[in-house]
Amino acid sequence: MTARITLLATIGTRDLAFQLGNGEWMNIGNDRMNQDGFTEMAEVITDLDLSETEYLRSYRKLTKYLLDNIDTYCERVMPVILGKLIRDYSQDIERTYFIVTDQQGVRERQKDTLYSGQILKAWVEKNYPDIEVNLIFLGRSGEDPTDFDRMFRWWRSQWRDAIQVSAPAPIWVCLKGGVGQTSEAGRVSSLSFYGNRVQFFEFQQDEEANKQGQPSPYTSPSSGANYLWDRTQQQVLQQLKRYDYVGAEELLEPYFATNSSTFGALPTLLKAGAAWQRGQFETFFGRAKNCFPTRDRMRDRQWWWMAYEQAYLARIRLEQGYASEAMLHGFRAVEGMLWEWAPCQFPHDVKTQPGGYSRLRKSICAQFPSLERSLFHSEAEVELRGRAMQTLLEAAIPATTHSSDFKSYWRTATHARNQLSHRLGGIDARDVFKAWGQDIVSAQQWEKRILACLNEVTGQKFAGFEDGSLFHVVQIKALELTASYQL
Repeated sequence: MTARITLLATIGTRDLAFQLGNGEWMNIGNDRMNQDGFTEMAEVITDLDLSETEYLRSYRKLTKYLLDNIDTYCERVMPVILGKLIRDYSQDIERTYFIVTDQQGVRERQKDTLYSGQILKAWVEKNYPDIEVNLIFLGRSGEDPTDFDRMFRWWRSQWRDAIQVSAPAPIWVCLKGGVGQTSEAGRVSSLSFYGNRVQFFEFQQDEEANKQGQPSPYTSPSSGANYLWDRTQQQVLQQLKRYDYVGAEELLEPYFATNSSTFGALPTLLKAGAAWQRGQFETFFGRAKNCFPTRDRMRDRQWWWMAYEQAYLARIRLEQGYASEAMLHGFRAVEGMLWEWAPCQFPHDVKTQPGGYSRLRKSICAQFPSLERSLFHSEAEVELRGRAMQTLLEAAIPATTHSSDFKSYWRTATHARNQLSHRLGGIDARDVFKAWGQDIVSAQQWEKRILACLNEVTGQKFAGFEDGSLFHVVQIKALELTASYQL
């Protein structure tokens, strides 16, 4: 069974109409003069045979008179704004909350809606007895409707303590009466509590139809998520610029729940980006593959592709201020590349060990005889790490022997990685740079050194981490889709 609706509405001074003796309906609170010099409020007072001097000055007093005589006039009052909405959805509405003003002691009290709200309550209970009607009073504790901050706190207390909503029932909110600050605080606070369960209704006044006893039409409900889209959009863009894909996805989840198809590839890209941030590069590739340029959709078949993702992740962690993670990922980019390079380059001479280091067979000496003397001696296999990996690399790619970049990797970065990983106090960017050589003093130099190591072995010619990373493609696409999307 579908959960029934909770309807909340602010009650204004023009919510009620009264039927004159001639059958015409007049707005009780309309004190604007027409071309004949009369007001609708005056017409009602005259029809009721009341003193204009006494009642024209007080909407509160006029509605109090009607409430005191509600049994007599119940058939002649009508909610001219909310009436059609309540009539159309009477079977779906479980309960209503009418916000009415009661501001004794302040200048505006003459236009309070204390009694008109009670008249509306009586009308609903008579015509739709299955709908529960509740009144919430604003102003009894001295609240200032023009103070947004105070109104926001007031609304929060009402959502928390006074308003009951059956989960997962939708909440229909009609903030058409009262002061703008009060309405705005109501919108924002309702979304804070109930998110995309909130829907807002707007009404289009039709004075001619109203005079014939027809309540005003309403627009289709707008999602609460739509109302805050501009603000959410900017928050999401900031999250993406900080590479917080999980945070961006959480912000957009209410919109995806109702408009997922209209966001195109963005939901998929956010999940892919979140996987990339966790270092789950294969998951990332699988989710984002269709967004890559055609030439890159088979890159996962290249043994080296993850090394560049790892390197770019190192730079992002450095930008985010996580120097320890930057050191780990930067070193792992080169180390992991070498682990992938060896079995790919020498499939018959390198034996991979699940969960452990690969082993280099002595058969490699057929290609590099010098390795027998420098590595194997009497052993048939050696663990392929540290000195063994360096020796194999320099035999296979002699240019790395004299490379200042690889010298820094083998001599300082390896030692520093082990040392810094055990430091309880943490490290900063300067420690990361120093780990890759005394001559490295900036992020640009650090990136250039790591990139040179990667390119030397992979044979690629990427000019920067962005060039080598597929995540960079996703980042640009996610920012573009978010910035261009309009609800």
